[in-house]
Amino acid sequence: MKKRIYGRLILFLVFSALLALSLFEAKADGELPESTTDPTSTEGPIDWSQYTYNELLLIRDSLNDHIREMERQYAIENGNRIITLSDAEVTLYTKKTHTLAAEIKRVVEDAPDKTTLVWKSSDESVAKVSNTGVVTGIGYGTATITCSASDDEYIFAESAIHVVLPVSKITLDTSNVSLLLSDQNPSDGTASLSCTVAPDNAHVKDVTWTSSNTEVVTVDERGVIHAISPGTAIITVRSKDPESSTVNATCKVTVLQVVNKITLNKTSLSLNINASETLTATILPANATNKKVTWESSNPKVATVSINGQVKAVGPGTATISCIAADGSKVRATCTVKCIQMITGIKIDVKEKTITLNRDKSTTLKTIIQPANASDKSLTWSSSNPRIVSVTSAGVIKAVSGGAATITCTANDGSGKSVSIEVFVPSISVSRTEYSVSSKSGLDITVQYYGLYRNFSYSVSPSNLFDVKTKQSGDTITLSIVPNKAGTATITLKDSADRRNETKITVNILHSACYDTSSYPKGDYESVLRNPYSYKGGNMSIYGRVLQIGTSWGSTYMRVATRGRYDNVFYVKCSSSIAAGIIEGDYITIYGTCTGTKTYTTVLGASVTIPSIDAEKIVTGKK
Repeated sequence: MKKRIYGRLILFLVFSALLALSLFEAKADGELPESTTDPTSTEGPIDWSQYTYNELLLIRDSLNDHIREMERQYAIENGNRIITLSDAEVTLYTKKTHTLAAEIKRVVEDAPDKTTLVWKSSDESVAKVSNTGVVTGIGYGTATITCSASDDEYIFAESAIHVVLPVSKITLDTSNVSLLLSDQNPSDGTASLSCTVAPDNAHVKDVTWTSSNTEVVTVDERGVIHAISPGTAIITVRSKDPESSTVNATCKVTVLQVVNKITLNKTSLSLNINASETLTATILPANATNKKVTWESSNPKVATVSINGQVKAVGPGTATISCIAADGSKVRATCTVKCIQMITGIKIDVKEKTITLNRDKSTTLKTIIQPANASDKSLTWSSSNPRIVSVTSAGVIKAVSGGAATITCTANDGSGKSVSIEVFVPSISVSRTEYSVSSKSGLDITVQYYGLYRNFSYSVSPSNLFDVKTKQSGDTITLSIVPNKAGTATITLKDSADRRNETKITVNILHSACYDTSSYPKGDYESVLRNPYSYKGGNMSIYGRVLQIGTSWGSTYMRVATRGRYDNVFYVKCSSSIAAGIIEGDYITIYGTCTGTKTYTTVLGASVTIPSIDAEKIVTGKK
């Protein structure tokens, strides 16, 4: 009993000291009002009237805490037992339990062997404790669990129980999000999700974010989502609190591929008034989610456009037709439309369907444009073969070479109107179409040919009057006529590249130009022998068999029998070149000049006189 009284005296002194200390600290901290009477003074009673009710409660609570601690320390230092708990501090979720284990240690020999423990909670609205130390979380807050000896309340131990709240609900700011994949606006493919964790004082408010399909959309730890490819994915936000692992919220994310580019089949267009044309749009990429477009005209008074892209010219001027993606990407393509009075027809002012123009000649083609009030009357001229016919921008054509080319005149106003005419350039040109050949040396006829030489050909009818030899030099072809027989023949000149290139030349071979009986009368042996001077120097022809032949100094000498084997023999003299290849026994026809008679001595010494002739041409062959 003395020990208890002594202890309580000590506690009273401690209480007084702590009270003075608390008042001093409160005043120093500015929590208590200043007073002329020091409440800690021992010279007189404390003047409590200077404090408000709340200030006094604060002083009381502070003193109680200090008193309990001093009592505990005293029990430990002076009591006969010490109680310790397994946990000095415990965090506990509501409706969850935790068992505090108490250990009792006897510190003096006369301490009881067994101690009955008493368990108490400082606030059962926060935590309750059973008589076995099982603590149950009741409500949010902190409570002190005291375990004391039933026979001495100053022998005790305490544990601070912090009751916390699990996450009961997570709410997202939206449940559906649409993202756009766009090359022009990459930010359209990103969005931020935010969540609200309930209750506000939940113990763990951290969350995790996941995507059901990371190939479609990803999400980072802040809830920022990024579109990857078109499709759908579910974003889930889940509590990190182990007690609330099933608490989550979801958001459906739809990723749309927007239109990145639109191309039109035409970027510029010329239309006649009241004419129309449909524009075609190509949407890129091909996997764009929404390929619908809208059409607009910058000036409907000039050109209108339908929902299908059909442009119609309604008035003169210029308008811009826009094709705009309907998916919100604002991507567009434009076509400039010029509305004019277009040309409806073009004519070349000529009567013939084909113009014939000789080489190196030029002429200007004139056109008639309809209607007369066409907005743009400019034309473009072209030649299908400028190597044959060239044409200038003013419509001046020039024949360059033989052949045919198509000259085309096209309107420049976009109407597509054009007109063409064929220009024929003869490839064969002759200065004359009739010739007479009076000389045995023949005649050269020159022809101008402006085509490919391999395409040039000629034919002679009848073909036995003369021979033809050709020679080319540039654009000139020389036809060398070698007469054979008197008469008239036609030379037909052709160009296989064009049947129209056909020219006929008439050639008349006079008797004076050929070796025949008309020009060279047949010589009679007896007549010449009897009257040699009458025939000497005149043209003459004979036919017979070669009896004897010889040569001397480039000349050939022959005796030719004109009747029978040895009768009516003529003496023939000619150049060796004319007699080349002739042997005794050949039958030949000789054309030449009668030289009268020739007297020679035979082997037997007899003197013989026979008709003689100088041969100009010898034809071998028996008649």
